[in-house]
Amino acid sequence: MADNTNHQSESDTIDDSHSPQVQHLIDILQGEHIGKEGGQSAIIFRMVMPDHLCPFGLKSIDALKHAGYDIIDRHITTQDENTLVKETLGVKTTPQTFINGKRIGGNDDLQVFLGN
Repeated sequence: MADNTNHQSESDTIDDSHSPQVQHLIDILQGEHIGKEGGQSAIIFRMVMPDHLCPFGLKSIDALKHAGYDIIDRHITTQDENTLVKETLGVKTTPQTFINGKRIGGNDDLQVFLGN
């Protein structure tokens, strides 16, 4: 069952295996928690801007849902947030997905990880 709220909650700390930098991004970015009881933990940072909805982020979310993950979906809504996410994570592109605290990478990496 999805919890489609646009704010963070205490349940948005899925596990404690991710870095403080990732938790900081979870805390400051808006989004939703797409709950799947008993599912493995996934965190995704993706662009959801008024003039751009990242198709690779949508593909990643769909793949995670299909695979039964408990997802913290964090929306990057401005260019400043996009820069912050990329600098904090040390990456050049978004979306970025973490599973059980480990960075998987962008959509292509996620699809390989999931065997798609």
